[in-house]
Amino acid sequence: MSKLNIFLVLLLAGMFAFVKIESASADISSEHPAVTPTIMPSPTPTAIPIGVPETIQIPKIQVDAPIVPVGVDFQGKMSMPDDWDKTAWYSAQGAAKPGEIGNAVIAGHLDTIYGTKGHFYLLSQVQVGDEVIVHDNLGGEYHFTVINAQTYKYNEVPLEAVFGASKEKHLNLITCTGWYSRAEHNYSHRLVVYTKLVE
Repeated sequence: MSKLNIFLVLLLAGMFAFVKIESASADISSEHPAVTPTIMPSPTPTAIPIGVPETIQIPKIQVDAPIVPVGVDFQGKMSMPDDWDKTAWYSAQGAAKPGEIGNAVIAGHLDTIYGTKGHFYLLSQVQVGDEVIVHDNLGGEYHFTVINAQTYKYNEVPLEAVFGASKEKHLNLITCTGWYSRAEHNYSHRLVVYTKLVE
């Protein structure tokens, strides 16, 4: 066999081997197709519902009191519970619950007609940075910190600042203060303690 024939035989053998390798690669690819990883979307956090407030605690003045929802009285003012041993959450339509965005409001008695101290008797001793804790009927626990306290004449309370809309989560506490007028059956001033939710 001439050198030319030997060269052609080797060349054909090499091409045949290359075709076999390519064919084998194609078979392997078809048996094991490329797997594209599936990216699972992150779950959207479920908002935890906020329930009706049931108790309020103010450790600084050793308050641990039940809360009842109230609306407005015949004068259009926030009502107070008949039971002197309870505090009142303002629950009129659109009112915020403690822990929600807005101004939630809880009021408590300074004293009682029996001469005993109310739950908010010592509220004036609360200072900026002190803690207020509210528990609701769904097991939620909300911690607030005192950011301000102001005293106003009873008829000059800034209703918008206390009860109005807010983009933050506030809880405002109210009680009577000043001197008592037997003629008007009313205290001369109101103390408002402003707090903000700790998140």
